Amino acid sequence: MASIMGGDFIEAYVMRRIYKEKIEEMEKKEIMEEKKKKTNDDKRKNKKSFFGISKKKVAPTTTCSATKTKP
Repeated sequence: MASIMGGDFIEAYVMRRIYKEKIEEMEKKEIMEEKKKKTNDDKRKNKKSFFGISKKKVAPTTTCSATKTKP
């Protein structure tokens, strides 16, 4: 009877250990993803795109040489 209970304890110990290792691995991956996301966000903030720069409004000129007619 004692040998049956010993096997159950061993199985529970092994399963608990595997579970702890899995949780630690997932936490490490999550930390790495957060760091990667933060660095990507920082790069995006520092990067100026063409469309971001060209959003300045430009008033159309009314005196264009192509539209003037000479008599």
